Amino acid sequence: MASREFVKLIGQLSRRAVNARDRFLLDERTEEWTKINFIIPLLQGLGWNTFEDLRYESSPPNVEGWLDYILVCHHL
Repeated sequence: MASREFVKLIGQLSRRAVNARDRFLLDERTEEWTKINFIIPLLQGLGWNTFEDLRYESSPPNVEGWLDYILVCHHL
């Protein structure tokens, strides 16, 4: 992504964060909401293909220390 587009994305995510306080209750802003609204768009903006470059780790609910996402590097 060109730096201009990345700066635009960061601006959009910043506005989304500020507006979230007024648009969503605290209990609506969950970990999953954060992933969908911030983490995935940021990874995409950094050039990660979220279909091919992301792996998901499964874990029982409420277990600390496990990974949500694993970023896969395809070149070397």
